[in-house]
Amino acid sequence: MLNVTKTGLLSVVIALLALHVPAPVHAEGPTTTPAAEQTENVSLNTKLFQPWKTKYMALTSTAASALQSKNPENYAGQLHLLEVELVQLLKLSATDKTLSQAQRQSATTEARALLTQLQWNYPSLQGEMRTRFEAASPGKSGAQLVSRKATQDGRKVDVFSPSFKQSKRLSAAKQAELSNKLIAEHKAEHPGKSIHQQLTSATVPFVKSGELLEWVVVPNGKKAVANADGSHGELRVTRNAKHVVTSGGQDTLAAGSLKVIWHPDHPGVPEKALAVFASNWSGTFQPDMASLQTTMVNRLTNLNFPLDRIVLTTTMPLEPKLYEILLGMRKSKTKVTKSLARLALRADRVKAATVTQWKQTVKSSSTSPATPAKHVAKIPARLKPTAKMARKANVKRVTSKQSARVSKSKSPRARPRVR
Repeated sequence: MLNVTKTGLLSVVIALLALHVPAPVHAEGPTTTPAAEQTENVSLNTKLFQPWKTKYMALTSTAASALQSKNPENYAGQLHLLEVELVQLLKLSATDKTLSQAQRQSATTEARALLTQLQWNYPSLQGEMRTRFEAASPGKSGAQLVSRKATQDGRKVDVFSPSFKQSKRLSAAKQAELSNKLIAEHKAEHPGKSIHQQLTSATVPFVKSGELLEWVVVPNGKKAVANADGSHGELRVTRNAKHVVTSGGQDTLAAGSLKVIWHPDHPGVPEKALAVFASNWSGTFQPDMASLQTTMVNRLTNLNFPLDRIVLTTTMPLEPKLYEILLGMRKSKTKVTKSLARLALRADRVKAATVTQWKQTVKSSSTSPATPAKHVAKIPARLKPTAKMARKANVKRVTSKQSARVSKSKSPRARPRVR
């Protein structure tokens, strides 16, 4: 026989009872499964972004006829204004505290996807611009002058030469003459200032949100062998110099424009950036999109910009450059300047209107997270309340209407009917 004391027996009983005690009710337990939460976010995004999706569809449904009209710059201006709205949406969706963190993340992804989709309209617009410019000034729209060369480590790459708005390759002497002239003009306009700088982890935090940067990659720079990211050449960025000035008159491996849209709460942090617009826009070098991906995209990812935040475009990012060029074919420089000023005012009004519309859309949408579902543990049958206990606990409550009748009744014996 086992020698079990009263205390030991009590401990055993308590331990056995603990095995049958139901788990506590969690008022703030998990609300939904990840799949259900994702479905809810998609449904919310549909409601939040539907006004702008409708606007985009209305604009692009007549794109072909707009391009062939007498004033295709109107279409270019409308694309630019819609782009301004979508960038504003990107910022609003990232900072709206009425949305949960998961909802904000899902909404910013949706806004960035719309911005990426809008970029698809620029190649056809640029093609129309080039056709009209060439018709007005034959041989003055520039050309892509490319040749294949070997790097110092034996790798073959494409190298782009400056066309200076010519359709044929210039002699080395003529190219140097024109390049030196532009470099001298730039130095006279910006005396004592450096033409370019490197794009590194030390300089990236100093890039302002929405600031336009021009960039080139020269094959014979200080880093002509292979870079850490597998690319070749020296990547130079500038705030105010032309591409040919930034390259020092040399041929380039790539060239284009760049804009970073920082998260308002995390400026200068690549991992938190809302979007990075990288472009191969260069009227002088006219590189292809492949050169952009093997140079700038590699550099951005090595600087810890998430790949899904990089938006590739063929135009000067978030700038009305196409509008300016198309309008300049029909109007004087003075009228173009005035039209650009009016477009900038419209862009400011669009930003303000987008904030108002976003708040109204969020308010009318079901943006609040679903009420957490309480987790009720299964109760053993022997611990469930009996029918007799339930009858005793089932006390009828007097309704407010019945209470009112009691207070109005003159008879002290008046009692509400129990239904």
